[in-house]
Amino acid sequence: MKAEKGSAVIGSIIGLTAITLVSISVILALMAGWNAMLIRDAAVTGARHGALADKTPADGERYTLKLLEQRMPSLANFQTNSSIENQELSISVSAVLPQAGFINSLSIPTVTGSAELERRF
Repeated sequence: MKAEKGSAVIGSIIGLTAITLVSISVILALMAGWNAMLIRDAAVTGARHGALADKTPADGERYTLKLLEQRMPSLANFQTNSSIENQELSISVSAVLPQAGFINSLSIPTVTGSAELERRF
């Protein structure tokens, strides 16, 4: 009987620790997904902006970086690249997110947004 004294307290501490770690992992995964969606949306919007008749691909890249700075201020380092193939502008964004807890910097794969070039008459 004396050996079991206090085991409920130890068991509850271990259980709460496990639940906390799982909860934090789920929250970090959701945040990473949300950030990936924000980056993808900025790439697509920047490609649409750069594909306008009076704009250049460099304008699309600058607009993409502006959107990322507004939506995710000082959250990550972003690199953009644009290319034109088959009358379609593609803007690629790669990001490295800062350290989150014990996880070192998270690298989101390159996200590409594309839009058809507007015709110039």
